Amino acid sequence: MAVPNGNSPHEYADWINHWIGVEVRVRREARRSNAFALAKACGVSDPAIRNIERGVCKNGALVKTLARIVVCFDLSLPKLIRAAECRGKKAAQQRRKRYGDGPEVTQRIEF
Repeated sequence: MAVPNGNSPHEYADWINHWIGVEVRVRREARRSNAFALAKACGVSDPAIRNIERGVCKNGALVKTLARIVVCFDLSLPKLIRAAECRGKKAAQQRRKRYGDGPEVTQRIEF
């Protein structure tokens, strides 16, 4: 998934949801936990965790669910988002380095 160049809020939303999902999955796996255990610790359903990890979350529940997840990871929501952005940008840079194509990272989102 390429880093959007800032032209479309929709593209950025899809991109950041994808990389937040990756970040949640990587951190969950680093704790040697499964989606069910994380869901139980956060007080949400395991499908909610799996949806976030796939980059999809229905009905605006993303922020509420992420707020619960970051508490379990002892993080803040902005730190999780920054980590997801960094992971996504690194992946895009590696892809460009390997294949020589794709958009440049042209915009930094500040909170």
